[in-house]
Amino acid sequence: MAAFASNVDHPKPSKRHEQEAVPLEDRFFSAHVRHRQVEQHGDDPITPLLKYFCCLPVVVRCLFRTLYVFLVVAHQRRRLVHFNVTSNPTAEWTAQQMREAFPDDSASRYLLRDRDSIYGEDFREQVAAMGIKEVLTAARSPWQNPFAERLIGSIRRGCLDHVIVLNRRHLRRIPKSYWAYYHRARPHLGLDKDAPIPRQVQGPDRGQVVTFPEVGGLHHRYERRAA
Repeated sequence: MAAFASNVDHPKPSKRHEQEAVPLEDRFFSAHVRHRQVEQHGDDPITPLLKYFCCLPVVVRCLFRTLYVFLVVAHQRRRLVHFNVTSNPTAEWTAQQMREAFPDDSASRYLLRDRDSIYGEDFREQVAAMGIKEVLTAARSPWQNPFAERLIGSIRRGCLDHVIVLNRRHLRRIPKSYWAYYHRARPHLGLDKDAPIPRQVQGPDRGQVVTFPEVGGLHHRYERRAA
């Protein structure tokens, strides 16, 4: 998505689109069907930055069994570095996620995390061996890791609340299209309404505004294209 010049008015939806508004329940099941048909694609490599944070949000799948998601995000541009899913998180598993997130001596200097017991001895030893200094939040103080909490809320409201999670493989596949939208199109107020991957500003001379569906139609990005 490209950023617009500040003096450009956003196009208003047509009456035809307003009349054809799809009910929430129809969009929920349509999105679920579309996500079941999505093929897996490789992720772009993300250059490590100075400081990262990690978190372990919880997702409940259709059989009411709990799945845990491990996220590592770069602080400076809010870019997702690593993402994985498990039904049985252990300190050994989280330590392996750090090795996968920072291969070939690409680790940063600091890692911000909470005091969850899942970050056990294996995790702490692995982080120390990689030369990373851990910065811990106070107990029961999620607001001290605001970017992690905001990212969890974004993926839930923008993607997972609209589909039915069936299993671990399904949960790994679902967010991939959302991550592409999140990195290239979703505006962030903390980044001056830019995306984690910087966008080019497009003025009125670039043509008409064109809409592109993202995440199976749950979101949209806008670009100017010549007629």
